Amino acid sequence: MLEAAQNSGKQIFFEVDEAVKKDYYRRNKVEQAVDRAITENRFEVYYQPIYSLERQRFVAVEALSRLRHPKFGMIPPDVFIRIAENTGQINALSSLQFRRICRFMKANPKLREKLLSVKFNLSPAQFLKKGYCHSLIAMIREYDLPVSFFQFEITETVATEYNEELYRFVKELQTERIGLCLDDFGSGYA
Repeated sequence: MLEAAQNSGKQIFFEVDEAVKKDYYRRNKVEQAVDRAITENRFEVYYQPIYSLERQRFVAVEALSRLRHPKFGMIPPDVFIRIAENTGQINALSSLQFRRICRFMKANPKLREKLLSVKFNLSPAQFLKKGYCHSLIAMIREYDLPVSFFQFEITETVATEYNEELYRFVKELQTERIGLCLDDFGSGYA
């Protein structure tokens, strides 16, 4: 409510309780923390193993971005991703994290040999930026890793909103033999 009033450009008076003000100021502080974390590359990558019952072993990892703040603790991904999308910083954040993943995979060839793939989540906003797919592929090649080793995950809602940007992005991935996975399957339209 306070944000809507600020963004309207009109002079609006309303009374808010202390809890609303506290929440508003906390959100602003979290937004500043996310901006600073992107600028200073403070995000972490956690690797969630994926186990195959058929093969009876771990076959892949999903790289997950996390942000730990000294005052706020762990900032949930849905919060910092939304902030990064709203501020236009999602590609910068994603590129920082993807570079970190490539560097880790390059430095750990024995681990890489045991895995079939690494999965990396992409935000819907990233499909809209023309050439973003090529920048990720260039990064993979920069670390001399096989492009087919990576799989990008998109959410089910993005997949059901079939549009030209998504089609173009999928075609670029297919050309490079990069897999595309559906994340959160069954949570929306499936």
